[in-house]
Amino acid sequence: MNSRAASMIFSLHFDDKVAVLDVEEPGSWTDRGDDRHRALLRCDTEDLASLREAYNSLSTLASSFDYVIGFACGALSLIIHIAHGECRRLFGRIWPQSEDELRAIQTRIHVFPGLSWTKHSSAPFVEFLQGIDPKARVLLVDCSFSGGALGKIANAVSSYASALVPVTICGIVDAQRLEEHKIAGCRDLLSRGIIEDFRLLPVRNLLSEDFPKLLGFSSLHKKVELEPLWAPGAIVVHDAETDRCLVQASEPLHAAFSGLLAPIPADAFCVEQSDVSQRAAETLFMVLRGRLQRRYQEIVEQSGSSDATTVLNMKQALCGQWKRETSALKRAFGVDVEPPEPEFCKSIEEEKRFLSGESVDVRVYECGSGSSVVSIRCRYVDGRGAVQTDFSFCMPDQELLQALEQRLSLPAIVPAIYKPTFDVFWKQLADDVKRSLEQRWIEPQGTSSESA
Repeated sequence: MNSRAASMIFSLHFDDKVAVLDVEEPGSWTDRGDDRHRALLRCDTEDLASLREAYNSLSTLASSFDYVIGFACGALSLIIHIAHGECRRLFGRIWPQSEDELRAIQTRIHVFPGLSWTKHSSAPFVEFLQGIDPKARVLLVDCSFSGGALGKIANAVSSYASALVPVTICGIVDAQRLEEHKIAGCRDLLSRGIIEDFRLLPVRNLLSEDFPKLLGFSSLHKKVELEPLWAPGAIVVHDAETDRCLVQASEPLHAAFSGLLAPIPADAFCVEQSDVSQRAAETLFMVLRGRLQRRYQEIVEQSGSSDATTVLNMKQALCGQWKRETSALKRAFGVDVEPPEPEFCKSIEEEKRFLSGESVDVRVYECGSGSSVVSIRCRYVDGRGAVQTDFSFCMPDQELLQALEQRLSLPAIVPAIYKPTFDVFWKQLADDVKRSLEQRWIEPQGTSSESA
């Protein structure tokens, strides 16, 4: 098995066949069903504070090591927290802003497949240890309910990598579910001097364990791959002192989880328990609306060569997605509200009516000295919606005829027209203007007339 690093804030070592972990299209609530699959986590402030303290302790500890290594999937959120902490320590912000800054983080922080995934899962981990400076200090981290994952680390170090490099093992475990015999191997390695140190950080509730949507990835053990997840959802934090709740919802859910690992303002608990579902749904409606609005803007930017009907069809598809996902969210959270629809949905019916009457109306007036004023009214539909544009210009007759014959660049003549629609009517426009000039139909400006 070869080692490779995907382009992330840390280096991800998996088999060569693993796809780059980019998510092009977010998932939706309708993909995942309703109540059975809704991503809703409830926890207490004490649970979150305990986990935050452990994460921050490990992040501080990691700064003194040359390499920090975690294992998928349990350590992913912890590794991300450590990587953000290193960015903040080195650059004063949580994300690198240059290739050099990214490389500085990736060379120190690494993620490997879970050591129990397959028979050979430990191979890339051991190969990596064998390839680094023997004097380098290495911190191995993982999260585990019972401590079993830490035992797997101890076995790998004992069997393959003993005395290769100075190693410290540190794990976050669930205080209520820890099984001492599963971490006995770590204590044994420490007593024999094979590892430098072994540290255990018990927490009240290991929230992220066995909850892939909080981690952002699901493991595919047999393929030795990670599947990116983009699950919308909500985290409800209950404050026992006030009996009120903080609702944090996002898409993806693991973004909300990362945000809650920072200290929560004391006045943030402002929702009664009976209002939790309503607040979670409303927040996710807002998130969904923002996602579809961004997608619509992308369509507008990419539709320069598309006709109006194509743009309208794409808008209708997005509005259909809005209706399906909001219905699924309402069922998932048991709420009966009608959220405000995205702005682009509001003009669809008007555009459909307008599209059927798309037209160009041309009038030509003499303005003296062998020149003419051309007045054009164009009705069309573009990415902005249904549009009616009125404009006019004055040109010498011969130059106007020449421009029409040669189809000069549109911006020079009619800058306000939406090009895909205008091209459809170009021949009609040219014929109307030329006919008017040839017939020398002259009418004073400001009086009514039939269209040419």
